[in-house]
This record gives sequence, C-alpha cells and structure tokens, in this order.
Amino acid sequence: MPCRSRRQLVPLLLQRVLVQSSETKPIPEFTKLKTAKLADKMGIMVTALYDKLVGRGYLELRNGKRTLTDKGREIGGEVEPGKESSFLWPPNLIV
Repeated sequence: MPCRSRRQLVPLLLQRVLVQSSETKPIPEFTKLKTAKLADKMGIMVTALYDKLVGRGYLELRNGKRTLTDKGREIGGEVEPGKESSFLWPPNLIV
C-alpha cells in the first residue's frame, strides 16, 4: 500500500463520512404545514385563510381564541405541540 500524506487522507476520510451519513440518515419529510405556510402556498393572506377555516367549521372562536374542531381534526388538522393557538394542516388542503 502506498504511503499517503495526511493531506491526502483527510479529504478521503471526509468523503467517506459524508457518504455514510447521507446513507444512514433519511431526510425528514414534513407532512403538515403551519397555517401561515399553507396561506403562502395558496397565495392568500393568513387572516383570509383563518376566516375560511372558521367558515368551513375546521376552527372555531372560543373566548377570542381560535380552537380546532372535531371537523378540523377529521380533515387532518392538528394543534402544534406546545402551542395551543397554532395549527398544522395537510399540504393539499383545499378551503
């Protein structure tokens, strides 16, 4: 085996680490969007989307706060963990 200098070995070692890490760690796939991201995707203002979500019965107003309804859960809506007034929606939701 030919003797390689440290300078030659470091790029080879880094290349091997990068290949291994990309093979062993899957890229996370986000299946739900926050309300603001969904509004951006739809090309509308967030407030307009909230109005539509309330109008369809997916959210309701209780004591001035938006809450997720059973109908909203049925279509895949979720309360964002740790944030009671932030919601996650399926990316293909049509309102």
